[in-house]
Amino acid sequence: MKQLKLFRQFLPLVLVFHQIKHNAIALLYWFFLFSVVTDNAGSTFGLSYLLLSPEFSGGTSWLSFAFIGFALGGFMMAFHSYSYYKIAPRFPFLTVLSKPFVRFCMNNSVIPFVFTLTYMYKLIVFQYNEELASTTQISLYILGFLAGLFGFLLLAFVYFFPLNKNVKDILRKQNPAHLEKIQRMKRFRAFSKGKKYEYIYFSKFFILKRSRPINHYTEEMLQSVFQQNRISTSIFELLTIVSFVVFGWIGVRNDVIVPAGMSILLLLTILLLFFSMLYSWLRNFAYLVIISVLMLFSFLSSNSSWFRFETRITGISYDSKVEYSNKRLHEMANNEQQFRKDSIKYISLLNNWKQRTGQKKPYIIVFNVSGGGSRSASWTYEVMSDLDSITNGKFINQCQLITGASGGMVGAAFYRAINLNQKNKQFQDKANSAIKEDLLNDLAFVASTNDLFVRYSVVKDGQKEKYNRALAFENNLNRNTFGLLEQKMYSLRKAEFTGQIPVMLYSPTIINDGRQLVFSSQSVSFLGRTENVRGLESSYSTVVASELLGNALVNQIKESSILRMNSTFPFVLPMTSLPTFPSIELSDAGVRDNFGGVLTCKWLSYFKEWIEKETSGVLVIQTRDTKKVIQEDKTRTMNFSNRLTAPIDSWFANFPRTHDYEQDGLLAVTLSSFKVKTEVLTFNLRTETKDRVALSWHLTKREKKFIDNAMRQFDNQKNLFKLKNYLNPKEVKNKSNQNN
Repeated sequence: MKQLKLFRQFLPLVLVFHQIKHNAIALLYWFFLFSVVTDNAGSTFGLSYLLLSPEFSGGTSWLSFAFIGFALGGFMMAFHSYSYYKIAPRFPFLTVLSKPFVRFCMNNSVIPFVFTLTYMYKLIVFQYNEELASTTQISLYILGFLAGLFGFLLLAFVYFFPLNKNVKDILRKQNPAHLEKIQRMKRFRAFSKGKKYEYIYFSKFFILKRSRPINHYTEEMLQSVFQQNRISTSIFELLTIVSFVVFGWIGVRNDVIVPAGMSILLLLTILLLFFSMLYSWLRNFAYLVIISVLMLFSFLSSNSSWFRFETRITGISYDSKVEYSNKRLHEMANNEQQFRKDSIKYISLLNNWKQRTGQKKPYIIVFNVSGGGSRSASWTYEVMSDLDSITNGKFINQCQLITGASGGMVGAAFYRAINLNQKNKQFQDKANSAIKEDLLNDLAFVASTNDLFVRYSVVKDGQKEKYNRALAFENNLNRNTFGLLEQKMYSLRKAEFTGQIPVMLYSPTIINDGRQLVFSSQSVSFLGRTENVRGLESSYSTVVASELLGNALVNQIKESSILRMNSTFPFVLPMTSLPTFPSIELSDAGVRDNFGGVLTCKWLSYFKEWIEKETSGVLVIQTRDTKKVIQEDKTRTMNFSNRLTAPIDSWFANFPRTHDYEQDGLLAVTLSSFKVKTEVLTFNLRTETKDRVALSWHLTKREKKFIDNAMRQFDNQKNLFKLKNYLNPKEVKNKSNQNN
């Protein structure tokens, strides 16, 4: 019983129980951070990488971990400030201690301390296993993290030490006769009756002490201590929030991009500090104020230009807008004259492509790439490079069409650009590592410091734009890819038309109605054609951008901007508004067509007659970040909780599978109708559940190494041999005869 009593008197543990009981909002923040560093939240998207492998100035160092530590120190102080308002008044004895707020922080540090230990353990494991770091490097990272953490805490306590008063400090400033009179008051006797607070707490230098009685102080006097400390902490919070906004402004203006993990911790800090300030002054009315403000923002954004944050395409004018309506879609889908005109041009393009192959009847290659962030971008580049190498350049020479989604299209576009710039050996030597470079850090920094609060304006391509995470991502992409993707669409037209490079079809999703919007440097109005089937009402599922917006406007758009729109994973990147009325917004191509199968079937069907006459057959080559069927996958058993969440949970879980089911059937029907030979060759990155590569715009060293070696998998080697047999049959036959 004595041990139980000591347990109940130990203030750090008592504060933990009070946190659980009275401070659920602050605990949610800690729950989120624990979930992230233990890889239980956002593991699919590599969210833990932001904290466990932060990047600064293009690499991971002790300094990048010092930033993380510094930001974590700020979050800890925000947690202590908020907890002080919520919980400290329940422990009046704190007011008689020297530096009450500082003593409260010391005893309120169980959760922060456990998180710090957990973080350092996960840091060591992650850096050793994923980043292949040495013991020396890991030790420096730990020291950097601790230096940043204690650096912020030291600054905070330097601020609070001279301002933090207790009862004795306040008593010295008051009239002794007046205080004696207050202590004789009836109200004081009622307040002090039966108040025998006794706790064991950490004092100066973490020495354990037992609390003293406070019966001889009035409630008013105790409350005045809390009030005084509330003012000093509110000033500290306000300064932190202002610093945060200024920090975002400096980053946007001067490219001072701190680690993404730091920016996320800063975002959590400012949200907690903001709520802390509201609660300290408004108490329970703070919830009502927050809800009212959110409703007001929603109303203003719907009925005025206030808080209506639009992401636009840089370099084009939004002064004049085009109509987007069913009537307009119907006109575009039935413009037979335009279809014939564009078809004749495209047939000329196909003839140029065929002539460039140097073969009487070449195999025509259609390349489909899956979405999947940096892993798909790197894998697609790796596959294209290996296919070209093994076929002596015939793969890219006979590849006529590339389509797909998100990261895969980024990798394909970069390889195409490198191939077009063969004379520049500097690009080729660095390209394989360049496509694997981080694209997440700048994006996350701008999202947390800029997008959610104040969107600062910058001049981009001669126009004033609101800087946001979309622009940050695009700028970073262009830096990583040597500016090769920054060319405008019209500059690609000639190289595609003459067969120097494959045609690329980009197909972001119109989020307003779920249709595809097809971008191309070529005139491809025929892809939006309505098939005349009696009784079937057209839904105009495919819209061609050059027909909707006009060739002149589409030609001025940069390829990097279209790649960014094509890679707009929900919430990671903002949707892009187009100059239409009503305004339509674009999201990731993967929402509608994650593997490019729909466009491939439309294109193949449209040019079926030419393909059967002029080629030996069709090879559809797919790069997938994850194999369709992984043997270890098991059909899950539906328990009670699964049944409750199944309607939503199953939609997200089965989203990639439903794309596979639909497109496999569509592709099978399309290819089976051809009279020439057809085959689908698939190159998979991940073939087993243990092959984890996060769906993120950041890759660890282990993941990069895994991507580099993935082509060695048996199925990939088998399909590689098949492709070589199609494109270099004589070479394969000669080697076979030599082996015999």
